[in-house]
Order: sequence, then C-alpha cells, then structure tokens
Amino acid sequence: MVKSSDEGLRYWINLTNSRGHVGEFATANTTGVTEIVELSVATEFAKAFGFVFGVKLENIAGNPHDPPDCIAEIDGRTVQIELVEMVDSQAIAMAKKTGRTARNDVHQFEVTKWDERRFVSKINSLIDKKQRRYQTKGREFECLLIYTGEPWLLPGDVSKWLSSNEFEHRDSFRSIYILMSYDPLYSQDHYPLFNIYGDLRPS
Repeated sequence: MVKSSDEGLRYWINLTNSRGHVGEFATANTTGVTEIVELSVATEFAKAFGFVFGVKLENIAGNPHDPPDCIAEIDGRTVQIELVEMVDSQAIAMAKKTGRTARNDVHQFEVTKWDERRFVSKINSLIDKKQRRYQTKGREFECLLIYTGEPWLLPGDVSKWLSSNEFEHRDSFRSIYILMSYDPLYSQDHYPLFNIYGDLRPS
C-alpha cells in the first residue's frame, strides 16, 4: 500500500479515475482497499440511517471474518451488514473503450440511462445473486446494503419506483436498503437512503 499522505491521495485519485464510470466506489485487488471502501460506505449508511429512521447505528467496523462485510450495533445489539455495489458494468466497459462517459456521449447515455423496469430488474438480480451465494450455506444476515453512485439514477425516481414495486423477501436477508451517492439537491445532511424491504430497527 501507499505510505505518504501525498502518495495516498494520488493513489485514490488514480483509482477513482481508472474506472471511467462511478469512480467514487472503485476498488482494487490491493490488500485492504475494498475493505476501506466498504467501511466508508457502511459509515455513510449509519449516518443516513440515523437521519432517515431516527435510530443510531453505532460502532461500525469491518469484519475480519467476512462474511458479512461489516458489523455494527443498534441499542447494544450486534447487526451484520453485507454490502453489494450496483453499478453499470456496460457503462464501465464503454468508458474504458472510448475514453468517454455518458455525460459527453449521447449514445452511451441512451444505453446506460435508468428507467423503472431496468432499476427493478437490476435490484432483483443483485439480491438473487447474493441469495444464491448464502442460501446454500445456510447463512442469514440482518441487512443487505446495496450502494450505488450511478449518475443518471435520481433519488426522486428511486423513491417513486420503490413505492410502486414490492420486492420478494429472501431468506438470507432480513432487511435490504439502498444507499445512493451524495446529492445536495436531495439532502445536505446525508446520502439518500431507502428501504427495499424489512426493518433493521429494534422491534
């Protein structure tokens, strides 16, 4: 890993730029990098959770015995948080191939823009993939956190689409949430956070 603060800053800038699309959550095979990104996401989740649901999610920490990716506490109770990123792999491939993004390429925008059908399908696909992985192992977690920085996916649309669609509960996850990247037009206090199903709060 990098040593000096300047080297560290350059490393993260280069990593962010390397993906060409949604660089905010880019990771690498370098030891510890994914864990740093996941812990950062979980920390923002905890902050947003307090604002949105009025309950403190505390003592966020990475889990050295992954899975799950992170652990936290609610009212002294340990909760397990598994994370998964929702990102458009096609947009990443196109950005790397052309050196352009959907922000400055009309064709790429048309290919990568989001609508309700695509959003619901992608959410279900991510959940099903995680479900298949852990169901065979008999594992169950309190929370699956989907996080995304997709630039053309707007909080207002996500809120509307989640309200008009019901998602099947999966055995491996008691609750599922989606955390979006910071949008000051939505909130200056926290990242946009929405519930997909279940409830992480104490009963």
